[in-house]
Amino acid sequence: MTTFGSPVPSITKKGKVPKGVSFQDNGNATATISGTPSAKKPHPYRLTISATFGSGKTKQVVRQVFTVNVT
Repeated sequence: MTTFGSPVPSITKKGKVPKGVSFQDNGNATATISGTPSAKKPHPYRLTISATFGSGKTKQVVRQVFTVNVT
């Protein structure tokens, strides 16, 4: 995923990713979700990804909800 903002946003996730999958803030306004989920626990995984930039009164947080379905 790619974000835009000044200064460069930090990207975080809330929620669990499936076993075998990882989330990484790349530190350059992008983040990567990668890997192969284990099919041993098939069900949806709900994640909230947040991009935070600025500070104090100018701090802004933008959120997007994702669902990763493992079948």
